[in-house]
Amino acid sequence: MSKELWLAMVATDSPRLPALDDLARRLQQLDPEAGSIVDPQQSGRVMTFRWGQATCSATVFPMPIPWEHVEGPCCCAWYWPQASDVMRETAAHLLISMLDEQTRDPIAKSMRFTRLVAAITDSTTAAGVFWGPGRLVHPRAAFTELAAEMSEDGLPLYLWIDFRVEETAGGGLRLFTTGMEALGHLELEVSQFQGTAEQLREAVYNVAHYILDGVKPLNDGDTADVQGRQVSVRTDHSMLDPSSSVMRLEFC
Repeated sequence: MSKELWLAMVATDSPRLPALDDLARRLQQLDPEAGSIVDPQQSGRVMTFRWGQATCSATVFPMPIPWEHVEGPCCCAWYWPQASDVMRETAAHLLISMLDEQTRDPIAKSMRFTRLVAAITDSTTAAGVFWGPGRLVHPRAAFTELAAEMSEDGLPLYLWIDFRVEETAGGGLRLFTTGMEALGHLELEVSQFQGTAEQLREAVYNVAHYILDGVKPLNDGDTADVQGRQVSVRTDHSMLDPSSSVMRLEFC
């Protein structure tokens, strides 16, 4: 996915596009300052329109989301045990895209795309959402509720970032994220952690929030106190893909 083109898929029970009036009303509720839908067009299974600075589209497909796109995210969705069953059984899905070449702030772009996806989800018989920038899935209610509550001071990081925990051969835990890159930062990894999966996710979530708040940058070699926990950071090769750079976290 390019930095300009953002994609998501919404699993639905019916192969229908959202009603334009319903969609426009929901977008206005979620983001009153973004303006109205402009130049809406619909041809067959495709709807396009301008919304603020962005060009948006929704395309309906009379089949479930291809399983290869969501199998991994569904299997790892610890917060949604029914993910695999729900995403397999829906009859159709919508492919949603947003092209915004003017907005350079990835946080602002993420907030806008979240509202677009939530508005389409609310305007259809949606069951679940695949969030493309972070490659993770969400149940309908959780996605739309967090989107409605979202603010610059309350970013919905669990919608945007997958904090994936795995057991290590030595009996500890490790974690890696997907989604930080779309927000303009290196992905985060922890190669060894002693504690529970919940403690590890919470610790890395707090670091991600610290980074995205942008009050004080975390650079290679820094040590910081984040929510009462000392963490040291260094730029390193990813444990998953040695050709990629990540921010390695070590908790004291």
